[in-house]
Amino acid sequence: MRAITVVVLTMFMLLSGCRTMQSVEHSDWSSLDGKVAAGDTVEVVTKDGRVEKFVVTQVTPDALVGADTRIAREDISRLQVSAVHKGRTFGAAFGGAAALLLIVIAAATASLLGGG
Repeated sequence: MRAITVVVLTMFMLLSGCRTMQSVEHSDWSSLDGKVAAGDTVEVVTKDGRVEKFVVTQVTPDALVGADTRIAREDISRLQVSAVHKGRTFGAAFGGAAALLLIVIAAATASLLGGG
């Protein structure tokens, strides 16, 4: 039972690093379509210094819209979008598989040696 708990916690920790905030370059804000989509989590810093983090429900030609938030494109100072980090995802998948394999080997060895 302890081994299963360790595996689950290890996988959770490894996979939690898969998403990162990726900056959208200022030159790309003329059209947010294709760079931000409904369902994306964004962090926006407005020109007046306000920081808003929300899930986008709609991208219009002139604004990003969330459940209780609407930020006009011209008010955006910095924009980051939560995206899958390919390197971390790859590392987590293979790291998790390696950790699982080591746990199985350790459990089998302990069982063979009479410890389990």
